[in-house]
Amino acid sequence: MRIVGGSYRHRLINFSIDKNVRASKDRVREAIFNALGQNIDGEVLDLFCGFGGYGLEALSRGAKFVTFLDHYQVPINCLKKTLSDLKVEKTQYEIIYDDYKAIYQSKKKYDYIFLDPPYKFPHYDALVTFLFLNLLNDGGVLVVEADHELNFSSLNYKKSRMYLHKPAHIFVLRK
Repeated sequence: MRIVGGSYRHRLINFSIDKNVRASKDRVREAIFNALGQNIDGEVLDLFCGFGGYGLEALSRGAKFVTFLDHYQVPINCLKKTLSDLKVEKTQYEIIYDDYKAIYQSKKKYDYIFLDPPYKFPHYDALVTFLFLNLLNDGGVLVVEADHELNFSSLNYKKSRMYLHKPAHIFVLRK
């Protein structure tokens, strides 16, 4: 795994083989960030961050601050090593080692939210709705990765796109 663009382009992301973690492929992240644009500014949430691919890519492309959240220790340790190797300032990120439900207590707002739960995650609808309505700034972007088509017709988004990178279905919703 590597960072595909920005100031950390081509730098490796530390990872380990772990049956509990499915890392997003480089080509998938590259396609998403090509769609979003080369410059990512503002506050970013990388939920179910795993090894931190989305958040690291955002930092590489200029994100002001990234919140990484996951509850598996192995990928969190790898993420910490990557951030150290890249010499990312501790003022540019926070790592929350907790279950995803901790986000329901957050009062923080984000400009970009990357949601990449395990593919068999049973609560997509409720979590996407909560994130979109409560944590995403107006004009913000919510990126959801799943292994199947999802329906967001109940949300009042300005624009949406779906990209297929088998088996990944990528949904980009702009508020």
